[in-house]
Amino acid sequence: MEIGLTPLFIMAVIFSLLVMGLVKDPIWSIAGYLIVYTLYNPDVWWALRIGQFLPRPSLIAAVVVAAATFSHPHKLQWKISLREFELYLFLALCWFVSFVFGVGVHDEARQYLEKMTKVFIFVFFLLRVVNTLRNYRIVLATLIACGILLAWQSRFYGAMFDGRLDNFGGVDFNEANGFAAFLALCICHLGFRFLKMPWWAKGLAAIGLAILLNGLILTQSRSIFLGMVLAVPAVVYRTVGWSRIRIIVAVLLGTVLFFSLAHKQFWERMQTIQSQEDAGRVGRLAFWRASVLIFKDHPLGVGVKNFQHMIGIYDPQHAGRDAHNSYVLCYSELGVLGIGLFLVIITKAVFQTQRIIRLVKKWDTKGEDILFWAIPLEATFIIYLLGYMMTHSNLYTEMLWILLALPICFENAWKLYGKEEGRDSIGR
Repeated sequence: MEIGLTPLFIMAVIFSLLVMGLVKDPIWSIAGYLIVYTLYNPDVWWALRIGQFLPRPSLIAAVVVAAATFSHPHKLQWKISLREFELYLFLALCWFVSFVFGVGVHDEARQYLEKMTKVFIFVFFLLRVVNTLRNYRIVLATLIACGILLAWQSRFYGAMFDGRLDNFGGVDFNEANGFAAFLALCICHLGFRFLKMPWWAKGLAAIGLAILLNGLILTQSRSIFLGMVLAVPAVVYRTVGWSRIRIIVAVLLGTVLFFSLAHKQFWERMQTIQSQEDAGRVGRLAFWRASVLIFKDHPLGVGVKNFQHMIGIYDPQHAGRDAHNSYVLCYSELGVLGIGLFLVIITKAVFQTQRIIRLVKKWDTKGEDILFWAIPLEATFIIYLLGYMMTHSNLYTEMLWILLALPICFENAWKLYGKEEGRDSIGR
């Protein structure tokens, strides 16, 4: 049976990276896993071809990551910080609440609990391996490359629903807003790297940014658009001196590029933000009020994936409806302990990134490169926490927890670099 050049090429890249992880450096197996996670969608034609020859590629990639990690223990960061421990505590809480305080553990709940367990197993290996700035750059470069490839392919193979790009990319990106949030992450980081690239590379980066922006426009995501608008002032504020001038110029050029790519349908949808928010607020406030009643009756939570089963009891008009808010979903399903721990994890991740930015600013020009990795990470948090997560439920997506783990990776890498440069450590 013929497999085709595209799936054959993708399989070759993934296989090469996984093998390199085993024999050379586990960071390449991490990159291979991220490619599988971001690209593999069983509904896409080339993925169907791959599935005929390579069943369950994500599981195979995860096994190779584990094998590669334990094959190179001398290259790893084995210390478990309090921040990392809190991540695993959240996973334990998901299981504990669901089985002890929840209203029932059905098949879908079990599937999500198993998924969350796999997510945190990968996070464990990610935190072991990504302990240098080199490895951190490889992770971000992999995500950016996958984002560009997906955005490019979306022009030809993307499924359109109600005029919007939908069901494209990995399992966590099969909804327009999830895919848009991932593209926004790539845009933030590539945009900053653009400023540090030599002139010959800026042309390629500009093409990549145009492809990413076009993919973002095709999703027509209002929440991500608002999140990016909110992130721009924070980005400008975080930079200083000549860097701030370059950022402002880059933002202006990016805005011009965005306006030149955005079509009439996109702007028509953006113009409905206020009216849609007013209409949606009425409906959402109704079942968000119902979620408060769920919380009052079940302060310790109803268990993973039980919000949709319970909301109809308290608000029959919205029976079976998703929470459309990650924070509402968290306190409804995981109770006071879950939402408390979740907010602690988020707050510490943001403060951890801000602390790095604050201390790096005291360095000389060598600190600018690190600053240009930390600021886009903070911008991504704004887009996710104040945009995507306010209107959508992504509590159980792998990308969210990878994002929340990245500040730990970055701090470990920054500390190592600081020691090599004779700088002061961050401290706690």
